[in-house]
Amino acid sequence: MQYRLEADGLRSLSVLPVTLFHAAFEAFAGGLVGVDVFFVISGSLITPIILAESAARQFPLPQLTNGALGLNLCRESCCVSD
Repeated sequence: MQYRLEADGLRSLSVLPVTLFHAAFEAFAGGLVGVDVFFVISGSLITPIILAESAARQFPLPQLTNGALGLNLCRESCCVSD
């Protein structure tokens, strides 16, 4: 798959409203929409890669699952509860 500069640009722009939302700017009260935009663009980029690797039987599902699990455990251990 060819590198998509415009997709990376849109993903980086989608982070801006989220950042401004967390900075408590009232004009960006719906800033979390940027998270949805980021994931939709990321999904559209990664899906063809996953499908091609799955068809070629080269998709590393165990490594992907272990990586996601490790990331989530790390994230949960770093969070402070109320």
